[in-house]
Amino acid sequence: MPAKGTPRVVDAKSTSSGFRNPMHLSLGEILAATEGPEPYDIYRVFKVTEPLAILRIAPDVGPALRPVVEALNALPHGVAVDSLSVDPSILPFEAAEIIVSLPEEEAAEK
Repeated sequence: MPAKGTPRVVDAKSTSSGFRNPMHLSLGEILAATEGPEPYDIYRVFKVTEPLAILRIAPDVGPALRPVVEALNALPHGVAVDSLSVDPSILPFEAAEIIVSLPEEEAAEK
């Protein structure tokens, strides 16, 4: 766990499907994760229903995404990629699953 007060980038990716559903990452997100000055964490929110969801965290995904950037850099001139679908299994997700719920008054408003 990072020290308190350490700057980090947090990117939340949600789905009503299960954890293994691919996530969409833009080229900008991938470059921020691999080249940015702060660690880039992905918060995967899945099985989203009212009023519950499950959360898993992948801290500092930059090193896991560096091979992706290398592959993109090897594409022929004139070929560009704006986003990718990424299998969560290639990222360093912690095993802990956190149940997230809306407060009762917010769930009632929906």
